[in-house]
Amino acid sequence: MQGPNDDLRDRIAEELLALPPADARGSNEEAIAEVLFAMIAAAAASDVDGDSDGIGRLGHVAAQDGTPSAADLGAAEAMLVVVHEWASLISYVSSAIYGPASPMPRRLIGWGKKAITQIQTAANVLLRPLAAAARVTGASSWSISVGFPWGISVGLTWL
Repeated sequence: MQGPNDDLRDRIAEELLALPPADARGSNEEAIAEVLFAMIAAAAASDVDGDSDGIGRLGHVAAQDGTPSAADLGAAEAMLVVVHEWASLISYVSSAIYGPASPMPRRLIGWGKKAITQIQTAANVLLRPLAAAARVTGASSWSISVGFPWGISVGLTWL
């Protein structure tokens, strides 16, 4: 997995910079959020699909008994970094549009159905590589949490 590229980050930044201040916004920020979350979900899915061999290999390593090799641990840790990168991009968009520091628009009372669907889609895409990498690192549990207004967060636990 490669993670979000600079082109995607730049396109998202341009869209967010084009938004007027929260108190002057019309009804378009929800539509912009939906488009940006869909763009991220599609790019993350493409990234995950493009590395299905690597994810599958880590899944195979995790299924074996024994200590993973240093190379396998390195690959798992690199994959976790990429999962965090995607999560941070989703969270950045969410906080830029919905977060209290934006300031939170009074007429946006929570995520719209389309926006949350796109966030859930992206979170579900990230679960497969997260699970494969987490198992190799010896994590006893892992999760992706969705929380308003900040987006998503990735959690790993080692016992």
